[in-house]
Amino acid sequence: MNAEHALLSADDAEQAAADWLARLDRDGLLNGPVDVDALCDARHDFDVWLNAEVAHRVAFLRAATAWSRAERLAALRTNGAIPRRPILHRPVIQMLAAAACIAMAALVVIPLGLFDGAPGQPAPLHYQTARGEIKTLTLEDGSVLTLNTDTSVDVIFSDDERQVALIEGEVFFDVAKAPERPFLINAGEGQVRVLGTSFGIERRQNVVEVAVSEGTVWIGSSAHADMSESILMPGMIGYASVSGVMVETSGVEAVGQRLLWREGRLSFDDTPLREVAAEFNRYNTIQLVITDDVTGDIEIGGTFRLDNVEAFARLANQGLGLDVSHAPGRIELSSK
Repeated sequence: MNAEHALLSADDAEQAAADWLARLDRDGLLNGPVDVDALCDARHDFDVWLNAEVAHRVAFLRAATAWSRAERLAALRTNGAIPRRPILHRPVIQMLAAAACIAMAALVVIPLGLFDGAPGQPAPLHYQTARGEIKTLTLEDGSVLTLNTDTSVDVIFSDDERQVALIEGEVFFDVAKAPERPFLINAGEGQVRVLGTSFGIERRQNVVEVAVSEGTVWIGSSAHADMSESILMPGMIGYASVSGVMVETSGVEAVGQRLLWREGRLSFDDTPLREVAAEFNRYNTIQLVITDDVTGDIEIGGTFRLDNVEAFARLANQGLGLDVSHAPGRIELSSK
């Protein structure tokens, strides 16, 4: 074998694959879907490297998948399929190969048909909240679920596993450790598996969002469970949709701010007022209405009680100088 293409360690192969991606991108060869055969035809040296060892091809395909996820995440955000959360900064897409190798020994793919009415399966326990209601419940294994506003879940436990179906809304899970009984969550577009950890999961607009505050969480796409999955560590947020799984690192503090709804508060960081209004409207019957684009573009920061929309409107008037107009069931905010 040519010494130039000698077998690399796993880390070296991953680094070489990342370097090749950057090089191919600079050459303008990654403007569309990653086509390995076309890339080999375009660059003979890449062809030689890729086919020198199986490890090279595996590392490149893994890196190309992460690359494609990053492109899809950007496209989804641009198209509004993944609305930017108030406390999140622009995503830093993470390649989780090392973490996956460590954690996958204990984490396996979820079956996609939870609660499919299998013979002998008990009827699920159903829990839900109304708009503005936040409810905490303790399951028989000691796991604690905190349901956010407008949330609905079904729960089935057996001797072998614990299953939750998130039908709609948002839940914070504090899962009791029970290695012999994995905890499975079916959220439609996304699947989650844990052994014992703390995290929030939200199902909205055909996207499942998982924010991890403690422990390790496996997340997979229902549409691509065999090839689109990631391991999330504390401070990471994963998104699962029909396009696959994408990951960003926000940090433990940011995740904590993201989950402040459990304490009855909302946190914003340079967030457009239209997004702030949308968050308040999830919890209140009185709706905030932004009447013009100029007002909607105003960015604010701070922490506010999620159920005190009147106080927020007063602050918008006194602190931002906005006009505030009251009508039945709504408060309109506009620029003077």
